[in-house]
Amino acid sequence: MAVAAVFRGLILVSTVLLSEALCAVGLNRIAASLIERRLRSLPEFNDVLCMQLADIYNRGGRFEEAIQRLSDAIQQNPTNAFLYLELGFLQESRTNYDLARDNFSRALTLSTDCSEGFRNDLQLKIDQLGGKDIKGRTRS
Repeated sequence: MAVAAVFRGLILVSTVLLSEALCAVGLNRIAASLIERRLRSLPEFNDVLCMQLADIYNRGGRFEEAIQRLSDAIQQNPTNAFLYLELGFLQESRTNYDLARDNFSRALTLSTDCSEGFRNDLQLKIDQLGGKDIKGRTRS
């Protein structure tokens, strides 16, 4: 049993590395297809694979699909702070500052086992976004 788990973990790591290499040479669709296949065969790594797939979609300009993929993953695992963090960064890049701040706040609430430095940086990010309006201008 333990050996099988190690091999499955190695498959995950090799899949993520291969998808990164494919993206680096502009083969985003092939990388996305690889991750989508692994989502079916490695369901225990759903969160990691969904974050990777959302990143690939984002790089390829498929922003709504990236947001949807992360939102679906959050519905399946609403206690994973890193899913909210990734969704927050994606929302921020799309200038959806209120949604980004909400996702960062949720990530902060859930990240009780993370380092103090990480939590402080995340709080600073939330504070910075709290001062931006929908267009990214500083609120007075």
